[in-house]
Amino acid sequence: MKRGLFFAMVLWVCVFILPVAILTMADEPKDLPAGQTGSITSQTKTLPPVSLTPIPEPSETEETVTILLRGEVVEMSVELLVAAVTAAEMPALFPEEALKAQAVAIRTYIAYKKSMPLTDKYKGAVLCDDPASCFAVADLAALKKEWGDKGEEYVSRITSAVEATKGQILVSDGGPILAVFHAMSGPKTENAEDVWGVAVPYLKSVYAPSGESDLPRYEENMSFVPSEFKTVFLKAYPDANLSGTPDTWFSNIERTDSGMVKRLTVGGVSLSGMDFRFLCGLRSANFTISYQSDRLILKTLGYGHGVGMSQHGAKVLAQEGKTYEEILMHYYQGATLLK
Repeated sequence: MKRGLFFAMVLWVCVFILPVAILTMADEPKDLPAGQTGSITSQTKTLPPVSLTPIPEPSETEETVTILLRGEVVEMSVELLVAAVTAAEMPALFPEEALKAQAVAIRTYIAYKKSMPLTDKYKGAVLCDDPASCFAVADLAALKKEWGDKGEEYVSRITSAVEATKGQILVSDGGPILAVFHAMSGPKTENAEDVWGVAVPYLKSVYAPSGESDLPRYEENMSFVPSEFKTVFLKAYPDANLSGTPDTWFSNIERTDSGMVKRLTVGGVSLSGMDFRFLCGLRSANFTISYQSDRLILKTLGYGHGVGMSQHGAKVLAQEGKTYEEILMHYYQGATLLK
């Protein structure tokens, strides 16, 4: 795909129509295991979350969680929050078993956050509605109205998936796992250590389902003139030497088994594949570089960081007849579904 101004410094998420849902593919783990830190700073931006007005009061018997919502700390029912986030993170027309898998992953992430010490990061709340830091939160009532005649059906698909998995989370070593997910993987998902430098036992590379590579926009080309690249790259890395022809600029490309670029050298400067991806506005760090007809061509596979569950992979597996539990066990191997 040719773009005159290819260097958008932010990445826009996919917006699905019929129904509309925001896929927030954060490109760093929201929280790494205690005592460990990551090195990638996400530059992903998403559409703003829909406000929840009013927020239903949780009953005395419901599990609750605090969330920084629209700048205010509020207490919400965990199950209501799972539904609101599922509506924001996955299209309601995805297969039922994929929606269930998504709901369990979100509930698990909430449980993971609740298990960690509170900080002042979100004004003392456990979570927030900023997709770059936590996740998007949708207003089911507003979406129901926006979806018109199909609103009740679409909302019912989401709430039914949440209700069918009520209370279920993924655990490992006695605690909830860091159930990260992304939009679409390449040939394989990624090891956590290859992306964030931290090994997580249940976030290991697994093969993508065969049909995922046939989905729209699995493969995408970005085309730009070399002068555009030089301008932006030298602004970020002024010590780079980009003299000569573009085919001499790139070297020492190190890849994971799936093809994701871990590191590369550009004009003598070494940087991570993720940093290069963000700088160039690529859909993933699984890319190849070629020089054709006086233009640089970057071809990407998949969308997102590639760790954990692929949302579109979950869709394909569900279409193949896999249950939500089978989907979760495929992507989070070694974890246990606690029902």
